[in-house]
Amino acid sequence: MGARVNISKGLLHTFLSGFGPGVGDLRAEAQQSTLRGAVGTSTHLLYRSEGCDVEEKGEFLFSDISTILSFLKVQPKDAFIRLWQRPDRLQVSCGMSSIDVPSSTYIRSGLNSETMNGLVEDGENNQWKSFKGKALTTYLQTNSNWLSEIAGMQKVVGKDMTYTTRYDSSEGHFIVEAGKKGGLRMNVATELETHDGVDCSSVFGQWFPELMSSVPTGTVDVFTSDGFIMVLRHVDKDFLLIALDQDGE
Repeated sequence: MGARVNISKGLLHTFLSGFGPGVGDLRAEAQQSTLRGAVGTSTHLLYRSEGCDVEEKGEFLFSDISTILSFLKVQPKDAFIRLWQRPDRLQVSCGMSSIDVPSSTYIRSGLNSETMNGLVEDGENNQWKSFKGKALTTYLQTNSNWLSEIAGMQKVVGKDMTYTTRYDSSEGHFIVEAGKKGGLRMNVATELETHDGVDCSSVFGQWFPELMSSVPTGTVDVFTSDGFIMVLRHVDKDFLLIALDQDGE
């Protein structure tokens, strides 16, 4: 029969639009009372889930996220959406309205899923003390309110900027800087209550602010190291983001 779930319009929109920049398709799994997806791109790895009513467990292939979001946009605010994964297409319906989106097993955002899952499993098992054999020397805890300030930086400094993260252990600050040498520069900082480790700094690409906007509301544990990735793990929700540094390590 294929996987089938019912989910509110708002939660489905949050889910499908919450996997970061450059993600146009998605492989997801209906498990018990959740819809869970994962992506692996050249800029980030991201896992997240949203609650739903699962009629039939199984896999969903969202081959065209933008079309589904356009369909959701014209549905009532408090609508419930039914997803039904058939062998060759995904049916998305709301009341008497529906669209059939052709399905493809070629999901670009999930091409590295096996490798990605192994790396994440290793990270979870060692409590994010290392990733791909390299130590993560710094731990801090922050909240999504500050991350949303990072998300807004692009509106001030413009596009095509790089973003430098910096942890100052002596001051207990975490800073993000953006801009060009000799030109406009901006930084946002937060004072940390919970933090441990050595000073470190990493550089991320122009996609960094949009990636930070994908983090759900709440408290986030952050693990990082000098010139390396940044792991953000939500304390209360099923959300894990690994931002890859500019070298793509």
